[in-house]
Amino acid sequence: VIDFAATSHFEPDWRLYGRSASDDTGPIIALLVALDALDSLGLAPTSNLRVVLDGEEEAGSPNLVPAIERYRDKLTADLMLILDGPLHQAGRPTLVYGARGNVTMELTVFGPRVPLHSGHYGNWVPNPAMRLAQLLASMKDDEGRVVVEGFYDGIELSESDERVLASVPDDLEGLERRYGFSETDRVGSSLQEALQYPSLNVRGLRSGWVGSEARTIIPDRAIAAVDVRLVAETDADA
Repeated sequence: VIDFAATSHFEPDWRLYGRSASDDTGPIIALLVALDALDSLGLAPTSNLRVVLDGEEEAGSPNLVPAIERYRDKLTADLMLILDGPLHQAGRPTLVYGARGNVTMELTVFGPRVPLHSGHYGNWVPNPAMRLAQLLASMKDDEGRVVVEGFYDGIELSESDERVLASVPDDLEGLERRYGFSETDRVGSSLQEALQYPSLNVRGLRSGWVGSEARTIIPDRAIAAVDVRLVAETDADA
């Protein structure tokens, strides 16, 4: 165990272990240390800063959204800096110009009133899990591009945009090895280009039972939890 408070030398491979020890605590501490450094030098920030700490982000920020509506005049700003995001594989501090928004939904396909025995009713009673799988599969092509009409409307990348995106030193092969997959979706030609488009993600599925609890039944329902990451050109209501 290292007494961080009593040491002035820090080895680069020392680690703090704990929930949010680096994300999001690391960036927050970096900001506060920068403000302390300015203060110690007798320098005042050249802009007015409002620091908002949201301890409920992973729960969907249920109190932050109404607070923004209530205190809109106090929170008006020219720029918002969000202290969040993964450490870049280069190990260097990263500033990302923009963050995708989020719309969530649940899709439920209903089958019979109660689960039914597949030996007695299979081939006759429709299976909601299969119907939901077909519905979700119809939303994307084989390369992972969303085929819902208008989903990518208004997004145009210029040659200069593409040069900037290509200049980011991403280790794409290293990321594939780290996360354990061999083929990417092809919404963009790179990770950075893909992030410029809205995404449609199935974040969870539930229907029937699996593993040791599996039963030979036609489920009564199937549920998909979906999130859509929005970009500036994407109209959330649409």
